[in-house]
Amino acid sequence: MMMEYGKSTAGAGTDEVNASGMSEPGKGEVVVINGKQYTRVQIEGHNEEFLMDENTNIYDMQLNLVGI
Repeated sequence: MMMEYGKSTAGAGTDEVNASGMSEPGKGEVVVINGKQYTRVQIEGHNEEFLMDENTNIYDMQLNLVGI
């Protein structure tokens, strides 16, 4: 599995909590895995980070679907 990291510049430096209660630090670090783009997010009440795709599906760091 190939991973690339990058930073989104939209809203950089601000932490926001979206309607799902997920904190998106600085509007997230962009991660590309096998050509698909994800944003790193943190769910309130959880210490670990998750990945969110463009359809707002949430995955753990092993790409197991954990929520929508």
